[in-house]
Amino acid sequence: MALEALFVDGRQPATQFLRKFWLDFKQNVWISGIGPTLHSVRLCVSVLYQEVMTYKIVELMQISGLDENSSDLHDMVYAKIVVMTVQPIYLKIVSKVKRNYVKEDAHASARLLQSTPQVVVDKSKPTMPWSSCSCSSPVELLDFVCQLVALPRASTTTAAVAATDHQLAAVELLGTLQHQARNTFLAMNPVSSLYLMKQILDPKYLPLARRQALDVFEAAVTWLRKDQPTSNPHQTQV
Repeated sequence: MALEALFVDGRQPATQFLRKFWLDFKQNVWISGIGPTLHSVRLCVSVLYQEVMTYKIVELMQISGLDENSSDLHDMVYAKIVVMTVQPIYLKIVSKVKRNYVKEDAHASARLLQSTPQVVVDKSKPTMPWSSCSCSSPVELLDFVCQLVALPRASTTTAAVAATDHQLAAVELLGTLQHQARNTFLAMNPVSSLYLMKQILDPKYLPLARRQALDVFEAAVTWLRKDQPTSNPHQTQV
């Protein structure tokens, strides 16, 4: 979907809002705290999403061929707005987050490579190169998690069963990260990856598969952070 075409006209309020956001972000990124910085990104995405779905729905239906009430349309629009919003500033966002979680990432990554729970992994699959996760937005990062996560296809009926499924899937994910994706951004910066996805992406706009994958990755990172050295008391927690 060529959603970007809706933001070409600089006279449109949404376009002006986005351009002002980029300018303000670049001016304030290194002097603002990490929490407020990522909250501003999430808020910008939410405002643009509501603006587009309210005033551009006819154009969206024409571009996509989807019905106004289609969940696919809503999922697609949200994901594309996230990507479009963060791409020009993503390197700055990632740099700021990595700087904040450098010790936690080092601890979690080392624990992943050294002491991941023993799981059966298909070692015939090739190791994923760094380039397979050189993502330009948290949406692409989460889609990469979705590729790695093995969740039961049948819908779960209770919270207890769902939690168990997520724990088992988290163990499988750790094994996959260790054996097939150890050189990717996810494996080398697991805490930063989780923070990027959880702080920028609003779960109420995510389809079920992405929400489940994010829950599984969070469970995996929680295990990796066990026995972690005491963090800076002023640091934002994931």
